[in-house]
Amino acid sequence: MADATIKINLAWRFERIYLRDVNVSLHETPELFDMKWQPNADMNIQGDFRKVSDHRYEVALKLTMTCKNLDKLALEMTLEQAALVRVQAETQQEDVQRILAVEATNALFPYVREAVDNLAVRMSLPPLMLGHFNFEKIFEEGLRQMNLKNTQSAVSANISSDEVMN
Repeated sequence: MADATIKINLAWRFERIYLRDVNVSLHETPELFDMKWQPNADMNIQGDFRKVSDHRYEVALKLTMTCKNLDKLALEMTLEQAALVRVQAETQQEDVQRILAVEATNALFPYVREAVDNLAVRMSLPPLMLGHFNFEKIFEEGLRQMNLKNTQSAVSANISSDEVMN
């Protein structure tokens, strides 16, 4: 079998991955440990990115969770997992936004999941095993909302200009 060289051209890569902020509170202890564990969690996850320097960005996922067990507050957790991302110079600007909002956040989410499970276990709880978030769907919905707002703004601007001209 002949040796084959595979050239991989990645448009981006992580330079560093880090926990930027963590805050956890465990409630109803020690009685919580004697209860049957039937968690009901409310979660909110937000993604954000900002330019750090040429071709470098910070991408962050902030998870806020409130977990009840048998209708009693058991756990509150807020954590922010972040990463420095380098995007290749030749990457088109419209692709950069998708890379940061979809690809980098999808790649960063397993670190959020691991941090949540690790913290839960350290608090003597079972791992919470977060499900997958569809960041592409969230990104597409955000674009759709932005396009809708831009269309409505344009319509409003046109109505206003017609009123002025009459």
